[in-house]
Amino acid sequence: MFKFSTLFSVKPNENLINSSEFLPAANSNNGLIIDVRRLKDFKMGHLNKSIHIDFKKKSTFKNYFAKINKNQALYIYCNSGSTSQSALKLLTNMGFLSVYKLKGGYSNWSSCV
Repeated sequence: MFKFSTLFSVKPNENLINSSEFLPAANSNNGLIIDVRRLKDFKMGHLNKSIHIDFKKKSTFKNYFAKINKNQALYIYCNSGSTSQSALKLLTNMGFLSVYKLKGGYSNWSSCV
């Protein structure tokens, strides 16, 4: 039996981009770089040109992306990768076609720079 949820499932390593390729990919595709962490974490440091939208504030998160073109490439990150995986699933379920996440999150990126 085919489950509807299967249609919208995202594999954990699908659309995963490593630290050295994340910003160049986002910049070359005119992608939106989205920091889904809490505001206090964003203020302590974030990727250049990133927009802060706290994933934990679901209604604000959904309302923001309801206004965005579904063909817009989105590049998301959190601290370690788990919250951005949840955000990736939600955005995919909302109909976005190109959603990518930073492998290992901001903590991995900042240790590589």
